[in-house]
Amino acid sequence: MRARIGRSGEVAIAEERLSRHKYCPGWWASLQYCLNAAKTAIDDIDLFVISSGGGPALPSGFHGGLLAFGVDPRRVTTADHHLSHAIGSFSMSGFEEAAVLVCDAIGNESATETHYVASRNSIVKEGKNDAARGAWKGIGLTYEAFTNLLGFSDHESGKTMALAAYGDADFISHPLFALSERTVASGLEDTHQWGAAEFLRKCGIAVDGLLTDHRSQLAQNVAAYVQRHTETALLHLVTEVLGDTGQRNLCLSGGVALNCVANTRLREAFPKVNVFFPPPASDTGQALGNALYGHWRLTGELLDMRDRGCFLGRYYEDDEILSTLERLPGATACGQLARWKFEYHRESDVAAVAASLLAEDRIIGWFQGGSEIGPRALGHRSILVDPRRRETREKVNERIKHREWFRPFAPSILREEVARFLGYEIDLPFMLESPNIVTAAQREVAAAMHVDGSARVQTVGSSNPLFQRLLVKFFGITGVPAVLNTSFNDREPIVETPGDALSCFLSSNLDHLILGDYVVSKLEAQY
Repeated sequence: MRARIGRSGEVAIAEERLSRHKYCPGWWASLQYCLNAAKTAIDDIDLFVISSGGGPALPSGFHGGLLAFGVDPRRVTTADHHLSHAIGSFSMSGFEEAAVLVCDAIGNESATETHYVASRNSIVKEGKNDAARGAWKGIGLTYEAFTNLLGFSDHESGKTMALAAYGDADFISHPLFALSERTVASGLEDTHQWGAAEFLRKCGIAVDGLLTDHRSQLAQNVAAYVQRHTETALLHLVTEVLGDTGQRNLCLSGGVALNCVANTRLREAFPKVNVFFPPPASDTGQALGNALYGHWRLTGELLDMRDRGCFLGRYYEDDEILSTLERLPGATACGQLARWKFEYHRESDVAAVAASLLAEDRIIGWFQGGSEIGPRALGHRSILVDPRRRETREKVNERIKHREWFRPFAPSILREEVARFLGYEIDLPFMLESPNIVTAAQREVAAAMHVDGSARVQTVGSSNPLFQRLLVKFFGITGVPAVLNTSFNDREPIVETPGDALSCFLSSNLDHLILGDYVVSKLEAQY
């Protein structure tokens, strides 16, 4: 991933959105994307900033392959992994000063959890947990180990979080983490599924292979157990960090900060603390953090990104969308998709059209503006559905997304109506918390609510005007100021280009596609 901060504006994209391979490494395509979007030549860049994952810090003089583009290595510097996370979160928060806690699998110099104090011109590391005790004893890798035991990859911790709602966390009385001053350390003695299985064996729970039957009570209980104890460890660290720093503003980052359930529990535990979770909390946010680090190095200022929002992808012009709809060479996928016939027409008010289609129980792909940074679809690259019927959840999981049965969706709610669903006022624009839906409103978002009555809420206001208008129109038709929102993809990265969107639409069971100002409908397959 590459990001650029400068006079021409901001642009960021994950490499996977361009390669169409989930979690792919690399940066060549995203570099060219950002340069083109910012109308900038590579020779105009003042400073390139590179970071790495776990292990030792990048050596002095590291250029990451930029020499192939003719970049003078003196224009290249490196950033510490956790520092990049911290700067990205603090800058997006808009706070003037804050404590920053980074929790992920592992950063440079074997750090697993690190905390800082940041202001507009300074960020200072105050402490860290490191892997001298074993990297797998950190919060992130411990959660990953149990995720692996459940048959999921390292990148699929969200599935463990979803499954946890079905289980009983108290089926083991033994604590998972030892908590001491500024430190957490899990009881694991090895990494990945082997460490998790051995820990369970010592607790008297026999595990014979991976727990891939997710309808089994054991798998559900294991998920609930690691989720509960992760929350406890995180709350302990936050208590220590706030006590050490005296701050009442707190930013989190690192992959652990994508755990919506833990985030909600944290906010509830510290009602007098202003808490911020950044949309690209995982390593997809490293490029943004690196660019902000570079800005700090050049100017001495930690940039305030609060008003920039999270829609940092490039905009696609009307002629690009039309080229896709006309299937001009290079605009969209060919091959088997060429057999599909479709029609399209332009509308002056696509938000109103979308609201009417949703009220008729249609499932639509919604493609507008620049794409979101981070893993959540927030109304620019979304699949949208009427949230009122519980059975819709199963239909979308099975027919559209082809996902596991236990994975929930999210309600996008008009900001001014959020108290109707939560019982209190709050702004949650990035879909990173899972508060409970009040009983009286649960039937209105039945398809977007999890089995435990919680929901990964997104509030939508004036900073997202077209999506806000859609919700207003849907509210006027149905009396419900919310829609079910999930990412626009099917077992692939979220769509980026109009061609990606059309290809996903034609190869899926979506009913309609709204691509900019154009409404697209399928006709038939032509064999």
